[in-house]
Amino acid sequence: MVQALDASVTDVFDERAGQTAGTAPPEGVRPAVVVGRAGGSAPVTLEGGVVFRRLSPGPLAGADLFESTYPPGALATGVDELVTHAGYEVGTVSTGELTIDFPDERVVLRAGDSVTFPCDLPHRLGNLGEVAAVATWLIVHP
Repeated sequence: MVQALDASVTDVFDERAGQTAGTAPPEGVRPAVVVGRAGGSAPVTLEGGVVFRRLSPGPLAGADLFESTYPPGALATGVDELVTHAGYEVGTVSTGELTIDFPDERVVLRAGDSVTFPCDLPHRLGNLGEVAAVATWLIVHP
């Protein structure tokens, strides 16, 4: 979805996250503190059951910070589909096992492992393990 729209992962989240009615800053004014409350941003669930949840209290300029949860057997894309998007990815797995397929290699990450790669390198993420995989991601945009 983000590849087709040339968008970031968090572009699909509710833009009202972290704001309470009447508290949005005036146009062009940058708030000093932004607080996101539990339930302020609805998670996004893909067709295969993968769930993305924004971790920042709202959109960040130049970056996306989110958590992904992959149920056993889940893929973020089609079985034969590698995706690309803008930016540079940094991720760490907190539970389970996450597999990342690149054109010439497969990387398996377990709890405590981390990875970085340019988002324009074709890739596919999935959980080939038997328990849910949870990872935290920072995508930095050029």
